[in-house]
Amino acid sequence: MTKFPDSIEVSGRSYSRFKHFGTFSTTQDVVNKYKDSFHIDGTIVRWNSNDQIPFGDVLLDLTEAGLIDITNLVDSCNLREEETDKFWSEVAHVRFKCPETGEDMIKFVHPDYS
Repeated sequence: MTKFPDSIEVSGRSYSRFKHFGTFSTTQDVVNKYKDSFHIDGTIVRWNSNDQIPFGDVLLDLTEAGLIDITNLVDSCNLREEETDKFWSEVAHVRFKCPETGEDMIKFVHPDYS
């Protein structure tokens, strides 16, 4: 298995092997747990369960384990960022009063999920 450096940046996000947030580890457990849980559509990695792109730390694990290649990693991370940006650009903020407390509140509403 090829090892990445302890810190790496992919698609503008930083991942570190030994920090509390955004860690990636690549263990045999990752290989065993995810080896049959994803598919590659073109160069994009997607979960079998929901057709979503895995988070970057999981993609790093899969790459280090040799289950996907660096092109799959980069293309998947880039597309995930684009899809995330698109999602948030379409979200509306809706103000309302909580019926139970009368408190002013805000909820996020996306047209695909309302």
